Amino acid sequence: MKTIPYLVLFAFVSAFASPVLAAGKTAKALLPLATAEARKWQPDAALVYLETKTAEPDGTVAVSSFPGTWVFIYMSPKTKKKVGVMVDGKGKVTRMDTAFYKNDLVGEFTVDSDKAMREAIKNGLKTNNFGMSMSLEKNAGRVEWQMLDKTHFYYIDANSGRFLKKEKN
Repeated sequence: MKTIPYLVLFAFVSAFASPVLAAGKTAKALLPLATAEARKWQPDAALVYLETKTAEPDGTVAVSSFPGTWVFIYMSPKTKKKVGVMVDGKGKVTRMDTAFYKNDLVGEFTVDSDKAMREAIKNGLKTNNFGMSMSLEKNAGRVEWQMLDKTHFYYIDANSGRFLKKEKN
């Protein structure tokens, strides 16, 4: 009879364990830190691009002793200048100048990096454990996630979560 309370406890903990014990940090989890830093630089700073070269297979960056990093690129619509903000999985923020070429503002996006990665995997993306490339940008009027494996690019709509296309690289 003692096993039933343990099973109930196990089921309860399991239901909440994955978000709490996640392997790393998604792009949206670290976006507020990056935006706050960019707005110290220019109050009108707006996101134009974000990427990581260190994505885990679950679409996060590591929080380990060697954390992964998301790089957020912002532009000031008023000055047309840009700044890069790196935020690692532990939340360390670093600001740097950049001459990034994109000018299309990303705006809002609802699909986070982990969901985009899952959708790409469902459509053939081959994951690895040594750092994967992911980016988010505006393309053809819509905000898209782009993931890369050894042979293909995978595109996911960053607002609907819909798989868009797979291209040979």
